[in-house]
Amino acid sequence: MKPMTSFATMNGRFIRYSVVAMFAITIARCSVAQETAGWTGAKITKTDLLKGETNHGKSAYFFASVMTREGCHVAKVEGERDKEVFVRRDGQRGQTYVDITHPVFSSDGSALAYAVRGVAGSRFIINEQEGPKFDLVLPDTFVFSNDGKRHAYLAKKAWNLVAVVDGALQPDAGGGLAAWNVKPAFSPDGSKAAYVARNRESGKLCVVVNGKASDLHDGLDERFLTFSTDSTRFAYAANEGTKWLRVVDGKRGPGFVGLGIDFVFSSDGKRTAYTGRNGQQWFLVVDGKVEAKIEGIVDGTLTFSPDGKRLACAVAKPDRSAYILVDGKSGPVHDGIGGSMPPGVAPNRASMQTVYALGSGTSVLFSPDSRRIAYLAHSGRMKRVYVDGKADEIEMDFLVGGMVFSDDSKRLAYEGRQGNNFFLVVDGKKGTDYDALGYFGFSPDGNHIAFTAKKGGQMVIVVDGQERGEYDAVPAGPVFRSDGVLEFLAADKSSLTELK
Repeated sequence: MKPMTSFATMNGRFIRYSVVAMFAITIARCSVAQETAGWTGAKITKTDLLKGETNHGKSAYFFASVMTREGCHVAKVEGERDKEVFVRRDGQRGQTYVDITHPVFSSDGSALAYAVRGVAGSRFIINEQEGPKFDLVLPDTFVFSNDGKRHAYLAKKAWNLVAVVDGALQPDAGGGLAAWNVKPAFSPDGSKAAYVARNRESGKLCVVVNGKASDLHDGLDERFLTFSTDSTRFAYAANEGTKWLRVVDGKRGPGFVGLGIDFVFSSDGKRTAYTGRNGQQWFLVVDGKVEAKIEGIVDGTLTFSPDGKRLACAVAKPDRSAYILVDGKSGPVHDGIGGSMPPGVAPNRASMQTVYALGSGTSVLFSPDSRRIAYLAHSGRMKRVYVDGKADEIEMDFLVGGMVFSDDSKRLAYEGRQGNNFFLVVDGKKGTDYDALGYFGFSPDGNHIAFTAKKGGQMVIVVDGQERGEYDAVPAGPVFRSDGVLEFLAADKSSLTELK
């Protein structure tokens, strides 16, 4: 089992982290404009990730970090492959194995897992506890529940594909079923686990949720195993003959020649929305009923407001122009709405973070109080963000890191790119240009905003427009914790190796 390459590339070189420091800063105490050695009032915890135990010539450098409202965590693979390899988590060394894949944190940072190869098989290690051994485990299929208390993955036993939930091999649900190569999924509260299975006799597919199999279908779109936010409902996309349909709580919806990418539940789970196409005509389906004909749909824009009372999407016209549709009312026509990031640029990513619990990458966004809406539109090549129907003055080539409202709905921030310059726009005002930007977010009270930025060969922490510190890398954060403290991971004393 070969581990996946997971280096962070900077200027054609690999960066190898040797020291990570965790910073926790109460913003009210910070009065110094910039201090590379630490901030006034900051609590700093340093974690050596190497300690001389890594063979630099033949070692695996797999790094993972996570940031949540409860703080940050870091894990790194060290050692010499095929001899002794281990994971160091928040400074604590784990058990030794022959080979280890990239570690994965749960969304809340409480659990860590990685696959290991040993004698005559492989297994997952969850919080340093060994799971059952199989001929092969599939690292890319591993998933935690949000709270880190449950896990699921696919493996091969006697070289047959099997599903494993909480370390237990899943039965065939009484229908001669075998696991299918699709990543399992948990409901948000972790009470339900779903995976795709194939009937050995007919070859048809179904979804198994907590051991109960759905009806068999000719095909399934594995991208769309969707639980409602309250975990009470479940939906997926299925193919039957020449038609595609959505199945919600076991009930088939109307059949279409094609389905839109988006399927959304309202936050309380009571409402659903998606789009379907017959011929060249698109339809908006709300709460299981075909509600309206639309000219087309811009993927990634269908969204309910947090209170579930409002619905928005971008409608695409035949000439590729588009307009926003909110509560059934059409907005102005633009050359286009939404838009992907340029190739090679990832959202909210300054280094090798593997989990982002905060922020949004959508191009249509309701505020937390459901009263405001923001979306990205463009005329020609230049793009602008429209807030409550009015265009911000800032033009950009790309919206790179999505948009985010403050928790009180009063403030909006988004990351733009124009040429080779990256900048943050807060409350309609453009900030300083940087070489790149990382994660950004508001404090819980909405009074502060912080982000990482690349400035030459250094990463800087910017708080309320002021550069507060410079580091070689910022693997996670900055994130405002629930108690209002700003926390992030920073790496220094890194060694650079030429890319071979």
